[in-house]
Amino acid sequence: MNNYNDLLKNYQKVNRYKDELMAVGTFYELPISNVPSMHLAKKIVVSEKLSSILDIGANDRRFQKYLPDHCRYYSMDQDESFPHDYRTLLDISDDAKFDMITMFAVVEHIAPEQFFNQFIPFFQQHLSDKNYLVISSNNIFHNVGIRSDYSHVKAYSPRDLHALLRNFGFEKIAVYRISLMKPYYRWFFDLLSKTIFRPYGLDYAPEICWIYRYGKK
Repeated sequence: MNNYNDLLKNYQKVNRYKDELMAVGTFYELPISNVPSMHLAKKIVVSEKLSSILDIGANDRRFQKYLPDHCRYYSMDQDESFPHDYRTLLDISDDAKFDMITMFAVVEHIAPEQFFNQFIPFFQQHLSDKNYLVISSNNIFHNVGIRSDYSHVKAYSPRDLHALLRNFGFEKIAVYRISLMKPYYRWFFDLLSKTIFRPYGLDYAPEICWIYRYGKK
């Protein structure tokens, strides 16, 4: 399956990957991270000694501030409010390779057809041998997040995006629920989750972070 239309025609084949991550209704079993997605990505950059990053939808290039000096940072964003290395995927040369590609709070702004027909092939072509793909997005089970911006066009559950990435040859490194609450507040919300939130399919963590590699186990 090479594009979005193929995915729709082969729905059941894609679905077989969903239970690898978790069973239906068990999103609360995903581990909680109390640091932002950018911090999780930075830890990988440092521990794996990655040397080149492409940050898609980079906004104000904030992620660059987290990176060590040896790491070359490239940003892509069509918003002209900030300077960027690239404005579109087409601006990037065919032979360019990056150790990590990040999309922080971007995928929900992209139509599925564009994401799977343009972005996924781009990842496959431009990730280096050290490749890491880091995607963060609103948690579909959070009561507010995905509805908080008129430009949000698609929400992905943890299972759905996992299955779709697996279908295209990506292997899971980790999937986290992101909550920056202090531990004592989180303990209270964990208690509420068990008694109130879960029966209604709700989660207090506002964000999900998917960390994958292409063709690597």
